[in-house]
Amino acid sequence: MKRGIIFALAVLLAGPVSGLDLGDRWTVSDWPAGQSGIMRWSGANVRPGTDGIDLVLDENPSAEIGVDARPFLGGEIQSKGVAATGKWEWRARAPKMVEGAVFGMFLYRADHAGDPWREYDIEFVGAGTTEVELNIHFEDAAGRHVSLLGGPRKIDLGFDAAEGFHDYAIEVKEEAAVFRVDGKVVAHFGPADVEGSVWSTGPLRSFVDLWAVEPAQAGWAGVWDWDGVPLRATLEAVSLPPAAR
Repeated sequence: MKRGIIFALAVLLAGPVSGLDLGDRWTVSDWPAGQSGIMRWSGANVRPGTDGIDLVLDENPSAEIGVDARPFLGGEIQSKGVAATGKWEWRARAPKMVEGAVFGMFLYRADHAGDPWREYDIEFVGAGTTEVELNIHFEDAAGRHVSLLGGPRKIDLGFDAAEGFHDYAIEVKEEAAVFRVDGKVVAHFGPADVEGSVWSTGPLRSFVDLWAVEPAQAGWAGVWDWDGVPLRATLEAVSLPPAAR
């Protein structure tokens, strides 16, 4: 990755917008999380750290006094710039994961309400940090959700992602998606790898988030049973396709 591009995010993190200024290129999420009813996003959980930008998952103190019923807070950022194809990259250190936690670097449809489902995922799921889970999600012509045949792919990294920074990338082409870790191709998918051979291109945003699953998702990520220690992921750098900058 080109240093002048990937450190553009860090340059923007200079002033207070919910505790952090991401300039006009990024949004810090600050609303109830759509994928988990036990938590909400908080701007205070995206904060400057020693090595980059920290995303934190911890308790919601407002829940204790009845202001907010959701007991946990997570951190999420999303790019304002969008592109349909190109390469998106993240340089990150994973948190010391626990059961029920998810740390994701992913691409998602630009218009949540209006676009058909398009999503490309790199996720640390549950307690492990020596493997990542890859998945792709689309909608078929009837509006049904489809994903990779056989379910998510688990990739053995050969290192502990919580011990240092590594480069993760997704390159989306017209009819393919290439996943890389530290520059090495770890997966290549096309229409034949998706249920119904569905493939769909359209505008995507870059996301990074850290969150806790609700009980109904425990079969995927494990039972979230918080031990009182906040989880902390660190994002050192990002890169967007030229069309999204």
